[in-house]
Amino acid sequence: MGNSRRQFLQTTALGVGAYFLPAYASSAEDLDRIREQAERKLTGPRFNMSGYAAPKLDVVRIGFIGIGNRGFGAVERMTRIEGVKINALCDLRPEQVEKARKLVESAGHKPAVYSGGPEVWKKLAERDDLDLVYILTPWAYHTPMAVFSMEHGKHVCVEVPAAKTIEEAWLLVTTSERTRKHCMMVENCCYDASELLTLNMARQGFFGEIVHCEGGYIHNLQELMFSKEHFYQMWELEEASKRVGNLYPTHGLGPLCQLLNINRGDRMDYLVSMSSNDFVTGPLAEQLAATDAFYKPYAGRKYNGTMSTSTIRTSKGKTIMVQFDVSSPRPYSRIQLVSGTKGAGLKYPEPARYATGHEWLKPEEYKALEEKYLPPILKKIGGLAKGIGDHGGMDFIMDWRTIDCLRNGLPLDQNVYDAALWSSVAPLSVWSVANHSNSINVPDYTGGNWTTNAPVDISMEKGGTTKVLGADGSVAVASGAALGGIVAEAGKRVGIIGLDTSHSTAFTEALNGTMPDPAYEDYKIVAAYPRGSKDIQSSTERVPAYTEEVKKHGVEIVGSIAELLQKVDVVLLETNDGRPHLEQALEVIKAGKPLFVDKPVAGTLAEVVAVYAAARKYNVPVFSASSLRYMNGMTEIAAGKTVGKVLGADAFSPAPLEPHHPDFFWYGIHGVETLLTMMGSGCSWVSRVSTEGTDVVTAVWDDGRIGTFRGTRTGEHEYGGTVFGEKGVVRVGPYSGYEALLREIAKFFKTGIPPVSEEETLSVYAFMEAADESKRKGGVRVELQGILEKAGKEAAAIKF
Repeated sequence: MGNSRRQFLQTTALGVGAYFLPAYASSAEDLDRIREQAERKLTGPRFNMSGYAAPKLDVVRIGFIGIGNRGFGAVERMTRIEGVKINALCDLRPEQVEKARKLVESAGHKPAVYSGGPEVWKKLAERDDLDLVYILTPWAYHTPMAVFSMEHGKHVCVEVPAAKTIEEAWLLVTTSERTRKHCMMVENCCYDASELLTLNMARQGFFGEIVHCEGGYIHNLQELMFSKEHFYQMWELEEASKRVGNLYPTHGLGPLCQLLNINRGDRMDYLVSMSSNDFVTGPLAEQLAATDAFYKPYAGRKYNGTMSTSTIRTSKGKTIMVQFDVSSPRPYSRIQLVSGTKGAGLKYPEPARYATGHEWLKPEEYKALEEKYLPPILKKIGGLAKGIGDHGGMDFIMDWRTIDCLRNGLPLDQNVYDAALWSSVAPLSVWSVANHSNSINVPDYTGGNWTTNAPVDISMEKGGTTKVLGADGSVAVASGAALGGIVAEAGKRVGIIGLDTSHSTAFTEALNGTMPDPAYEDYKIVAAYPRGSKDIQSSTERVPAYTEEVKKHGVEIVGSIAELLQKVDVVLLETNDGRPHLEQALEVIKAGKPLFVDKPVAGTLAEVVAVYAAARKYNVPVFSASSLRYMNGMTEIAAGKTVGKVLGADAFSPAPLEPHHPDFFWYGIHGVETLLTMMGSGCSWVSRVSTEGTDVVTAVWDDGRIGTFRGTRTGEHEYGGTVFGEKGVVRVGPYSGYEALLREIAKFFKTGIPPVSEEETLSVYAFMEAADESKRKGGVRVELQGILEKAGKEAAAIKF
């Protein structure tokens, strides 16, 4: 541990000498070297690695070098893939190796371990019981380790970027060709569900001729870059202080190159780059150094520009724009814009969208596109992948696909020419920025073979035989079995009670779909107990169809709530009928599982009180809300950010009646909760006027404010309202779907903190019960406090 990673590069024992020393463009000589290497052309016979299929390996024996932030995740993912044997682990830090060793041994692997010295990795690469070396170290070591490993007969997977200089990129190419060993840069973003869908759409002509693409890596990493623990020896901050340019282009660029068939029908011709000054990193270093001596070595340096932009023209006249910014306070984005002669697509800001004209397609049209163009690899393991590893499953899909190709003797999706080319954008951009944004030619690493190389095969017509393993080593799903059983991380396994409501299928589709909202925190519905209402026909008749629907998304159907609770960590109580909710909720609460209860919480106000009393007794978090609470703008209105203090409000929603429930418990709750969300707490009393087709409830708050709820049973139905505030009047609505509620549910499951308090929830049900009492008494004023006190006494008699 006494030797630093920088000292390691200066040792003569590398076996590749000083070839790797000019890793930074810091002088005119270095910049000239970039230009010289960009013009380089290999002479003599060459072996084309594009389309090359190495002899198949029934078992892929792997050694890992670098077990830090990304490395540990890669090790963990490989334990979930059939036909993998992890034989060696290496990191400078013994504690990291020990952590990984315990993980893989629990999965049945018995790795040798290496740590402590800057050259110890070479012992791993020299082993004769490895087929693949997986490199996840800081950037400076990627090429030296990859070259050494290929020279010793190993295929290589290497983190991005694979090379820091054009010389290194050429050395990767020549070594891979000479040894006929794969050198794959593990660009995970090529396996993102949205990028895969877009690629399949492009292959099938949705966009017409693609003319222009845009990508990027816009991710505020300042907190992590200045963290004393996150990047070992502050290596990423060191990188930012050595060069000015587009230093990390591959996340945004890789998927675009596959769209445009770069290296496989087209090639990059020349590049132009421009960078802004640094307005964030340097000032932050100065600020931290003023109070913490640790940061003094980082103060006073010149850092990479805040925003770097590169534009690339291809031989066929297409254009690509790539941006890099890791310091601005902006939402994460890889952009992913594709523009063609017939259509366009854009991933960020999420959700992804597509267009064939002036307007983006509507959500229902997007859903149809997703179903039509869903790529085969997502059909095969997309559902499983979401529950394994980070980034929504794309890391796991990448690793699974790589191992499956090696085991079936198939070409890899990304070859050494991709690794070299995509990585080269960084040093080429450094030259262009330093030369007043003049253009620089892009090397053709394929030696002209780009004109005949075949595009990446996304058909899955070959291979696909490798199984996904559960955490215990058992087979999670047989290859080719559509989505199979859904796999979720520990703590994120969701169970559903009740498949008699459309909420169940909608929630399942959203959480288990191919491109879930990242805000859903990777929660997956893994099991469901279908039984719901026993005597409400509109509910019971839905169960068979809804059961089949959720099974398509990998959900296991179980025969009892007790069985369900053995398989899940959290529960969605979705039974449409509120009457069995108390009994169902108590079983979940006593098992200690966090619980979301869909409307209504229970069949009576007393039972609602009992549910929350049980939650307090057993110390289990419970949350319930109508999705109307989270209509667009509602949160801001309630917080006083839109019209200031709310002085009054009118809300409306459908309010059909169901004879087994209090009038508004069945459906009018949506409009009631809308009103109380807008007005806030403190409703004192209500009075109700009711006819066959309409209800109107007038409510008065403790401070004299007035709100009304209109429930409709005839004519056109809508959801919404009007808010009267100190600073204006605004309309609320229309209803915008379940997504916002699901985001709150995921946050609740993660934190255990209900976003709506027990008191607030009880006020909704007390309002509805008081409105019923007013109706029974001919529209008289009914106080909510008295209603709650009566319900509390009735709840006290319920045993649990």
